[in-house]
Amino acid sequence: MMDSKVFEKIFDAWNLATVASTVWGPDSDMAKNAQSAFYSILNSVDDDTKLEFFEGLERIKARPER
Repeated sequence: MMDSKVFEKIFDAWNLATVASTVWGPDSDMAKNAQSAFYSILNSVDDDTKLEFFEGLERIKARPER
């Protein structure tokens, strides 16, 4: 199982890239830098960790609002 700190680090990078792309547009320097940082972190982990991250992300996105 993936360490929660690893998930949090990848999630934070993903979230920043998503927000920057939404706010400033996907072609902005801010969004490109955030996307680059996300992919850099993602590429530093093994395939099983990547799979666990995206499965966890799907569980979070599928969770109904409280």
